[in-house]
Parts: sequence; structure tokens; C-alpha cells
Amino acid sequence: MSGYNLSEARKILPHLIDELLAGRDPVIIERRGKPVAVLTRFQELDKQVGSHPLRGVSLVVAEDFDTPFEDQWEALADGSD
Repeated sequence: MSGYNLSEARKILPHLIDELLAGRDPVIIERRGKPVAVLTRFQELDKQVGSHPLRGVSLVVAEDFDTPFEDQWEALADGSD
């Protein structure tokens, strides 16, 4: 990723967009030497934002999932940790 200060990026924005569409890596926009934004292709952003790895996966939770183990009950009864 290459970086441009905000005023320079503003001047060459159409050129940066053309380069992104041609396959260039995302561009970092800086203000006073610190990164403040990233210019990237919309398709790349859509992939990142839309990635939900568990969406559509069926999960089965046992009815006793929150029941303590027997030794935990014994430890509570004894007052030990």
C-alpha cells in the first residue's frame, strides 16, 4: 500500500481511482503524516464487510449446556476452589 497526503490525493483522485480499477493495491490517505483513511475497490470492501463465517450454519446447543459438572458442585459444597 502506498500513501498520499490528503491534499495530494485530492488533486489526483481520478488517477488513483483508475489505478485501483486496474488492480492496484489500496491507497492510504494521510493527514499530517498520520493515516486517516484507505481508498480501496468497492468489491474488496464488500468482501471484508460481508464476511460472516457462521452465517447460515446450524448450531445445536445441548439442553444442559449450562449445568455445572459434578466436581464443581462438590467443590462448592466443600467451600474449596
